[in-house]
Amino acid sequence: MNIIDLKLDSTPIVTLTVGDLKAIIKASTVEQPQTIDSDKRYVYGLKGIATTLNCSVVTALRLKKTGIFDPALRQIGRKIVCDPVHLLEIIRRDKKDKNDVKSPWIKGGTK
Repeated sequence: MNIIDLKLDSTPIVTLTVGDLKAIIKASTVEQPQTIDSDKRYVYGLKGIATTLNCSVVTALRLKKTGIFDPALRQIGRKIVCDPVHLLEIIRRDKKDKNDVKSPWIKGGTK
């Protein structure tokens, strides 16, 4: 224990000085290093998918229903979790394969 802790344990709060109070607060708080998560790992919900694809929520729902995003999506009940890197990779791969008739990116190719 610190000398300040021993002295201040028996001191009423009313009689503390501002310096004593600052010392107590500083001693009781632990500074945690702030980590900057530069690469956002997951997006959540249809709004997150729509933001990633730069489209409306209705379009994101329609694309989700086609099933082409299933490898990048996890859905439990109403919660949707999506890996945006994998999602964009699926779109790039799907755009390359223009012979796919079921592709929603080709006009008239929806299910």
